[in-house]
Amino acid sequence: MNRVTACSLLNTAVGPRADVPPGPAEALCSQPLEAFMPANLIPGEPAAGGDEASAGRTARRRWVFSPVRFLWFVAVAAALALAVAVTALELGAILPGLGLFSAIGSFVIPVLGPLLVIAALPAIGLGLARRRRSPRRTATAAAAAGIAGAVTGIAIIAIMISAIDAAGGSVNIFRALAPSSVAAATPNANAVYNTVNGQALSVAIYRPSGPPRAWPTLFYIHGGGWNGGSNDTAKTDYRWYANHGWLVISAQYRLATATDHTWNQAPGDVACALAWTARNATQLGVDLTRLVLAGDSAGGNLAINLGYSAAAGTARSNCGGTVPVPAAVVVTYPAVNPVSVYDANFTFGSVRGGASVAEYAGGTPQQYPSRYKAISSSTYITGKAPQTLIIEPEHDSLVPPGGVYAFVGQARAAGVDITLAAIPFANHTFDFYAAGTIGDQARLTITQNYLAHRILT
Repeated sequence: MNRVTACSLLNTAVGPRADVPPGPAEALCSQPLEAFMPANLIPGEPAAGGDEASAGRTARRRWVFSPVRFLWFVAVAAALALAVAVTALELGAILPGLGLFSAIGSFVIPVLGPLLVIAALPAIGLGLARRRRSPRRTATAAAAAGIAGAVTGIAIIAIMISAIDAAGGSVNIFRALAPSSVAAATPNANAVYNTVNGQALSVAIYRPSGPPRAWPTLFYIHGGGWNGGSNDTAKTDYRWYANHGWLVISAQYRLATATDHTWNQAPGDVACALAWTARNATQLGVDLTRLVLAGDSAGGNLAINLGYSAAAGTARSNCGGTVPVPAAVVVTYPAVNPVSVYDANFTFGSVRGGASVAEYAGGTPQQYPSRYKAISSSTYITGKAPQTLIIEPEHDSLVPPGGVYAFVGQARAAGVDITLAAIPFANHTFDFYAAGTIGDQARLTITQNYLAHRILT
């Protein structure tokens, strides 16, 4: 019962009496109604339904714009949107098979995972601070989304670091919070190892500090789908290896174009570069007993094919010379099965998996089965193959992991000493976009630990 109704009943029951002093009830009823109304209720103006606000009816509420409340709403809503985006990326990395949604998530997490957790924190802080004030619903949603994003991100990072540690690597989480450019280093020298049809093919050389001597050598073959990339795309990583005692030689090779299909040229180019390295070992400071071939993606395919064929005595250089047998091969997401890359046909922006393979081979697997066999890494498996490390992201969209796992099984069956390090929640090029990220640290430290135990001891 509201005050107006109560006063009406009182007047009806006892009526107005001038000879009796007003009691508490009469005094209450004699006070103006406006004193008990909220400031934003306007008596005398139309209430809901269009009638004038009269006794016993609720006056309409006046909406008053508050700049402070509006700014709080904008801040909380922005934090909510950011937290939802973070959570969506994390779910994409967790759930494979969702097409582009999963691909983007697993591309981003190994690069920006710790920063995404930080990005979710404002939603938690703002949401908890405003959940009892306006905008309460938005604040509650922001807090929930922020907690989901932060907890999910921390769990993903913890699982990734655990897998990296199990593979012999390590991650400095504080370094991962400040990624840097992969091109922030320069080689000590560049040298032309061969000239083909007027095109000079060169190597970039990164030397360790200290007096010249015979250093353990990492001969690197870059990726890029056989039709892109260059030998200076990961200069910071090359310098990292040099700072850890490795002489790094990064080789160019002829890239495929729409009219020049280099499936039978690029392998001979990298073999030529390796033979040139052996021929100039003393001058360069190469220890041929501790020579390691390395590569990523298409470069990983070339590195395995070169190392395995050299061990079998079938490697052929475009410029002659003896192709040395490496002590080990270490590769990341290698395109060991070009047919599976063609069939997967992952396409995103300028990345065209199927088209890249077809450009390299000159056509489809159906058109040129012999060419695809010639570039397939399984063709070169023998029991003489050098010890091998493969680092493979579990959610690789471009190079299907199934093809890599099948290759590992074939190599083991043939007696090859091969180690597989799988990186959860990661996609192709998980280590590529910036130096110091979780993905970059994973590849560098897993490789370094493997070589320290297999080659440097």
